[in-house]
Amino acid sequence: MGSHTLGKSLTTDPLWFDRDKQRQNKRSGQQEKARAREIGGKVQAGSGSSWRARGDCKNETVLEELKYTDASSFSLKAKDWLLHKDRALKQGREPVMVIEFMQDNVRLVLREE
Repeated sequence: MGSHTLGKSLTTDPLWFDRDKQRQNKRSGQQEKARAREIGGKVQAGSGSSWRARGDCKNETVLEELKYTDASSFSLKAKDWLLHKDRALKQGREPVMVIEFMQDNVRLVLREE
């Protein structure tokens, strides 16, 4: 009871528990806190999951959406940028998107001209 088998290893985690998702959430939270400190702002409650508090972090002038990847590429669709832009402008803030490529230690800060 309380354990299941994945391949040849035995784990005591419940079936619904996802270690990778837990690790990803922790990493995202750390990224958000660090970035909020850098811009002199704060982390959005629920990491932007609420319709009232979109985006990942903000200060008085910007609303930032943060992304990271372990891959060597990241796909950004215009509709995703436009949605973020609309949400930021409704708050009277500049939209900014930060994309981090963890393996290469590269961070891009995107703003529209």
